[in-house]
Amino acid sequence: MIEGEDLADRPFLGLAALVVGVGAALRLVRLGAWSLWLDEGMTWQRATTGVLDDQGPLYVATPLNYLLTRAVVVSLGDAPLWLRIVPAVFGVAGVAAVIWAGRRIGGPVCGLVAGAFVALSPWHLQWSRHFSAVFLFTTIAFGAAYAYLEEGRRRHLITSALAGALGLAAHSSAAFVLVAIAGTAVWRLTPAGHARAGAHAHARARSRALRLAILLVGTGLAYAPVALWISAYLAGSREAWNTPGNVLASIAYYIGPAPLAIVALAAATGARRGDPVLVAVGAWLAVPAALAVAAASVTISSGAYAIASLAAVAVGAGLVVAALAPVRVAAIGSAGGLLLAALVADQATRSVLYLTAEAGNRPPWHDAADWVGANVPAGAPVYSDAAVVLRYYLGPERDLRWLDSWAPAERDAHWLVILADAPARSSPAVRAHVGADCALETVFRRSGGPKRRDVEVYRCAASVGEPAG
Repeated sequence: MIEGEDLADRPFLGLAALVVGVGAALRLVRLGAWSLWLDEGMTWQRATTGVLDDQGPLYVATPLNYLLTRAVVVSLGDAPLWLRIVPAVFGVAGVAAVIWAGRRIGGPVCGLVAGAFVALSPWHLQWSRHFSAVFLFTTIAFGAAYAYLEEGRRRHLITSALAGALGLAAHSSAAFVLVAIAGTAVWRLTPAGHARAGAHAHARARSRALRLAILLVGTGLAYAPVALWISAYLAGSREAWNTPGNVLASIAYYIGPAPLAIVALAAATGARRGDPVLVAVGAWLAVPAALAVAAASVTISSGAYAIASLAAVAVGAGLVVAALAPVRVAAIGSAGGLLLAALVADQATRSVLYLTAEAGNRPPWHDAADWVGANVPAGAPVYSDAAVVLRYYLGPERDLRWLDSWAPAERDAHWLVILADAPARSSPAVRAHVGADCALETVFRRSGGPKRRDVEVYRCAASVGEPAG
């Protein structure tokens, strides 16, 4: 028989298990059904070959997903299901992690609301097929760091450090969250950060914040050579391709403009009052998003680099729902309950669209590959902006080449299998070639999501003349 406080936990644990179960069902449904897309094709290549230095240090320094996926595909094969099972498991664990972090930060209602928000999030659902490990480990790192600042238990400090290290092994954007944790710790050292504590509690709180800040400085110094290695490669080899405005718009769209605005307003209001909970959540939200947007101005970046901000919005939404729970709205119910219903309806509707009409927001590369296999002569060169995905489906026998390797010196008749917007993103020579020498053969449409994902197939004559522009 569970007694006392544990008895009160029993309903919470049951509801938490239900939320995690829903999250697991959504992340495992149709896991092997949709076409691979470019990032998954690169994962397949790295996992099956064991070669991680195809893009300098980018994946040598962040090998976690590829090494685990390699262990799976070596044992079970490289079907889409097995290529995605590792991030899917990390995705389910991420739902559990945000429940835990939400409860540590704001109590059981906050934890359950945060977990439901992430479980139903189409953004987290999408990246639970490729990029979810960094979300899991940074959520644990932030939740444990906050628990340490509040309670001072050493196990929370150790948990935060280990989770942060695993996050860096999963993706370098984990550093954005470590910066947010450091900022929270430094704020706790300021007069505003301990204004609500008594003298004795103030001394203990400063000591904990100082230890956490020192740990993060040490982590930063240890990671600095890796960061410099990656930065040097990016500066010399990779140009920025995603504008800061587009990255910011992607973050807002995929989190959801309404919940993002609600939590940002709550965090800003709480920060002005010096509320340590809302200051922490605000840093967790703002720092990864701001750094992902700033990175886009100088190098490669995307909204996915700020996926940790989704956890902050989920926990922030939980805090707002919990705070509004006692407030009655006429005879309808509590304001917190109404907000929760609206959040769940918004995220659930978007996830249903993601799983049905949007087909996972993925280009139909598999359909295009089948068409190529049936209609393109075996020896004909095929250029594509997802050549690795076509190779996955068609095998190594086909002459498959990357679109950016095409040159005006190409004198053989050939084919292009490309995203509809690929010419606009390519060189002037490629744009001129498509317009002058290529005829559209067929289009595989998948335009139901937030981005156009149609795949076009062109039959091209030998290139003639000099490149335009």
